Amino acid sequence: MVLRLGYSNRIVEISENTIYVFNGRLFSAPLEEVIRYYTMGDVLLPPAIKEVAGSVAKVLLRTGGFNWKPVEGAFAPIGN
Repeated sequence: MVLRLGYSNRIVEISENTIYVFNGRLFSAPLEEVIRYYTMGDVLLPPAIKEVAGSVAKVLLRTGGFNWKPVEGAFAPIGN
């Protein structure tokens, strides 16, 4: 699954298990870390990715792409 989110000042792409943010520079992070940041808030991520973490989680919830289960205080993809 590939999702692209458009903002006026950046492009966000969710591809398999990685999130890419381009805002003049390209940043990437594992999807698991972005979801962990959204749910727990204690993950080291670039500010550009932190800014879109909420939008990413909301899109995944709306599209049914949020198939994650709690694992030891974190989240892991179901089926992986």
